[in-house]
Amino acid sequence: MNTTSRFTVCALLAIQAPGTALAAVRSTFETVALLDEQAPVSNGDQVFFESFQLPVINNLGEVAFCGSIENSSGNLSEDQGIWVSTNGVLTERVREGQSAPGAASDGSSLFSDFRYLSLTDEGSVGYLGGTHDSNYRDGYWLSSAADTIPVAVSNTSMPGSSKNYSTLFFYQPAFNSQGQIAVNLSIREPGTSPEEGGIFTINSQSADVIALENEAATGTSGNFDNLSRIDPPINSAGATAFGSGLKNLNTGQSTSRAIYAGNAQSIQLLALQGDPAPGTDGYYSQLSGGSLLPINISGDTVFTSELDGGSTTSDTDTGIWRSRGSAVELLAREGDVAIPAVGQSPSYKFDRFVSSQLIDDIDQVVFMARLRTTDSSSTHISLWSAQNDELKLLLMQGMTAPGTGGETFGGFPWFDYSTNRFGQLVSGARIGSSVGIWAQDPSGELRLIGREGDTVEISPNDFRQITDLGIDLSSGGSDGRPRSINDSGEIVFVATFDDGSEGIFVSDAASYYASDFDRDGDVDGDDLTKWRDDHGANGNSDADGDGTTSGLDYLTWQRQKGLGTQVPATIVPEPVTHCLLGVGLVQILGQRRRVRVPYRHVT
Repeated sequence: MNTTSRFTVCALLAIQAPGTALAAVRSTFETVALLDEQAPVSNGDQVFFESFQLPVINNLGEVAFCGSIENSSGNLSEDQGIWVSTNGVLTERVREGQSAPGAASDGSSLFSDFRYLSLTDEGSVGYLGGTHDSNYRDGYWLSSAADTIPVAVSNTSMPGSSKNYSTLFFYQPAFNSQGQIAVNLSIREPGTSPEEGGIFTINSQSADVIALENEAATGTSGNFDNLSRIDPPINSAGATAFGSGLKNLNTGQSTSRAIYAGNAQSIQLLALQGDPAPGTDGYYSQLSGGSLLPINISGDTVFTSELDGGSTTSDTDTGIWRSRGSAVELLAREGDVAIPAVGQSPSYKFDRFVSSQLIDDIDQVVFMARLRTTDSSSTHISLWSAQNDELKLLLMQGMTAPGTGGETFGGFPWFDYSTNRFGQLVSGARIGSSVGIWAQDPSGELRLIGREGDTVEISPNDFRQITDLGIDLSSGGSDGRPRSINDSGEIVFVATFDDGSEGIFVSDAASYYASDFDRDGDVDGDDLTKWRDDHGANGNSDADGDGTTSGLDYLTWQRQKGLGTQVPATIVPEPVTHCLLGVGLVQILGQRRRVRVPYRHVT
């Protein structure tokens, strides 16, 4: 028989009246930086921003980004830097041409470039940097408002070892709030050429080997092999997760793969190729590469594998598993019914699992899957959560896109997504030929953050049309990876406009409930008073996003009265309501929470 996952499906089917439109949601935002505006620099020069890389945010609402500047001197060796915005004040944190601590004993090394930013909740920026010295060195540094500390620099000694850091593979390091990183790099004895690749957790004072190529692989009869091309995560306890190749001790031939999680004191083998796959009557035949495994505060992770044996067929030969300590359980499997049939509408089954997965601190797993109707007449890409033995549909091709007046999701431009620690999701999606960013509010309902083609007023009487959006999507909130959504639901992104300008913005559209009209963090009588003042006069108490203050907004206030300021311990979406009409699913959504400067959608 085909043994399926034990998760129930929460995907309730209902009908939305034909022709009804969902009102646009009006976002609010803070402008962090704009191109061609003056960039604050430590030497006081008058310089201007010329380009931005994707920004990151922390739980204090601070934003960090790497940018380039232009100045009258034309000195290209000083045109890149990292800036941090704290309480609306932008300051330079580190810049090309400044001293790179730890790269040379005489202090002569200067920074030449910066990549892969993370921002800790203490306000320190972690990054991969390069230097200008004759023996070009790259390394990982941590820059606070007070100083810059080297964490690991190539061709320098590894703490507690006779070996040097050799090659720092050019992948995203993960930084936790203790200033510790998890990273894939190689080491070697000084003056020798053989290198050993491995997974390490490192801070400025110590380095721990998690796994080293050619050394015994925990729980197996083989050695670790092929540990390059991995971006390991790290949580606040210093735990990480990764996939590894294995090779025969005698022949040196690659034989298998395994999935591990843990820290330097205790590494746990979670899955071994060829072993029985929990929840099925088959075995793991091809474990995922493990190059971008997630981790949460508990040290749990998620992985995929192909299956063979037992009743496995070509339609049921892939699954997703998660760990709980040393135990592993099946979440979903190809061939499982994802959405049951209703009336004349066919059922949908999981057909393929796409991209990487995330796991957050409320024990929610988020994954992307392609669905196929049982009659194979159509396929849809979709986003799901798995939590408390339930699967919940979050977003799907053909579903009505909130804030668009009834248009439907057409696909995913980036095939990546992020959550904060409390499970609020942010993702990109395509509507026709345009791309937008959506996020869940504290109730779990989707809110439009911004969309290409929107005309927005970024300051009084300054109207610009969005032509492109960029956002860093990869974090589950506690994995040390760059965050684009913080625990308050604030979201940082880059927008480019039709006049060629560009800026970095923070949106709070996912931070508030819709009827917190006075934006003080709760829904109470003060909000009703504000609604009365605004009713019929303006759109300042607009809960449904239609641009007016009306009786419909009062009904939302009635429904949400008493909701408070805290993000709930678990994000529980309202039951997904949708119908299979033509292109697929439609969804009725509503709600939001907290304030910044109005970012007004005009169209």
